[in-house]
Amino acid sequence: MSGPDHSDRAYDAVDYALDWLDESNTATEELFNENIRNITHITNTELAKTRAAVAAVVPSGTDALEIELRTLKLQLFKARTDHKEHIAIANLYYGHDPLTHKVQDARYKGFELTGRRGGQRAYYNAIAKWNVSYAAAYEAKFLAEQIKLLDARLTTHNKAIAQANAKAAAEARAKAQAEAKRAAQEQARKAAEAEAKRTAEEQARIARIAATVAAKQAHDAAMALWEAERWADADELEAEEARRQAEVQKARQPARATRTFPVSSSAVVAGPVFTIAGGSLAPNPVTASGITAALRVAVSAIIETVAATALPAVAGFAALVYPSELGNGERYALSVPLSEFVPANTDDLLAVAISKGKINLPVVLGSMTTDDEMAFVVAGADGTSVPSSVPIRLATLDPHSNVYKSSSPDGSSIWMTWTPIIKGTDASTTLPSSVPNILLYEGGSPWATTRWVEKDPELEDYDFGSGFVTVFPVESGIPPIYTVFNSPYEGATTKGEHSGRDFNPEQAGGPILGLDWSTATVTQEGLDAVKLHTGRLNQSDANDVMIERLEKILSGNLDITNTDRRYYTHEIRELERFRALGLADDFSPEPGSPYWNNAHTATLEDYKLQDRELLLYTPDALIKSVLQDERDYQKFLKEISQ
Repeated sequence: MSGPDHSDRAYDAVDYALDWLDESNTATEELFNENIRNITHITNTELAKTRAAVAAVVPSGTDALEIELRTLKLQLFKARTDHKEHIAIANLYYGHDPLTHKVQDARYKGFELTGRRGGQRAYYNAIAKWNVSYAAAYEAKFLAEQIKLLDARLTTHNKAIAQANAKAAAEARAKAQAEAKRAAQEQARKAAEAEAKRTAEEQARIARIAATVAAKQAHDAAMALWEAERWADADELEAEEARRQAEVQKARQPARATRTFPVSSSAVVAGPVFTIAGGSLAPNPVTASGITAALRVAVSAIIETVAATALPAVAGFAALVYPSELGNGERYALSVPLSEFVPANTDDLLAVAISKGKINLPVVLGSMTTDDEMAFVVAGADGTSVPSSVPIRLATLDPHSNVYKSSSPDGSSIWMTWTPIIKGTDASTTLPSSVPNILLYEGGSPWATTRWVEKDPELEDYDFGSGFVTVFPVESGIPPIYTVFNSPYEGATTKGEHSGRDFNPEQAGGPILGLDWSTATVTQEGLDAVKLHTGRLNQSDANDVMIERLEKILSGNLDITNTDRRYYTHEIRELERFRALGLADDFSPEPGSPYWNNAHTATLEDYKLQDRELLLYTPDALIKSVLQDERDYQKFLKEISQ
């Protein structure tokens, strides 16, 4: 349509869009003002929930002041975390806080429309993005006020704790002084009554007794004063502990860099021990006992199932649910006494270990890694689908650090260290240069007991190829130990220098090349290659946004950015690597598969890029990805509730 009618309708669309903008902004501001008016009530309600959760996990009899202190700290941590997340979302529209953006038109509240040729859809899309950032900015502003309120309450609460401690100390001192005075007066009265009856020697004896009692009372008073000072210094001690933990983490870095896995031999004899490069991830005693029991049940169940059905079977016995400070990019080792699987003749195994031979096991250890947990399993070994042959290695004593050392036979430069159970008379008295078995995780135990048996499983989902047995000299006091590693990505052998990702460069479609993305220009041939390669993957709103940008760049309607260049060159180079691996253009890899991981990581290394989404995707594309993930998650929740 052309002429005045078309023009009027276009302006009507703009008016409708601006009306929507005004209504959304007004609703957001009214909600913020309502929340600010009720901030005390809202905060008290959230604190009540947090306080109930804290009270449910602290030891029985914990002081109410201590419970409130933990509640305030936990609520502050959550508020600060939410505040950072909302600031990041708020800044996606302008790259800074939209509430501080310069206003062209006061009724737009900082929102600016540029051009009208996009039509009603362009206005609506822009306003939809603005609404997300604008609402996040007000939520961040509310959280900032709530953080101030919680900080003030924490300060007041700390003062109340200090006052309570000081009052208790003062009462203790006063009580001790009163008791000392009363005792002294009592002793003086008794001495006066006995003066006429007893000799000078008896009087001297009574005086010595009185002095002893007074000394004890003075000691008690001093101890009460010390206790008061200890409470007064609690904050300083806590700060010192935080500094110590930082030093421990710093000391752990060299061990992680050398990929050394330290194991306490006395612990592994008692049950399974989980280790990471540079330290241990030990489950608590109750969990460890449960994992040991589950392992024995799993071994028995696998032997019975395989004997009855002659089919492959897998049984789980332990799982690591990744906490916030750990992740599935790490390699974990599980060490178990070999006697849990077969009775071991140490003399025979020593001979095999010296020759770097192998042992056949009826049941072997393995692992399976998913997005949110890693499961350790046992499986019946048939020598074909599940390998039964496990390498044996001999541990040797390092006299300098007084630990036994053994290395993984898979050539991945992984070393295990084992503390001796029996200390020889000529053992070195020199302490190791770094403390082994550093406890990396001090929150709730990430380890869990799990019991399940899967008959005729999909064996390709599991990794059974990273296990080996370590045999120790008799004088060590350590029995043969069976160790298995997880594989964050199947077959990964190397950590990328630039990306930081684990991958196998031998299976990545060619060597790493020093490529330059900065001079790339978009061509029709290159765009077709990007579409072809991304088409093999699951539909992605983020990829759709980036491809639409490339189309506009090619047609001259959009200026190219560095993010566009990196995305464009990355997808084309990844396609080249897939083809070099002999994979068809319509081959669709599973999410996180070794095919994709090796090619993707090698391409990041080609261009010397870190593994960061913002380097390959624009903020608009990432917003689309977040919204798509949320839709998928809500769909998942709906499906499992039916």
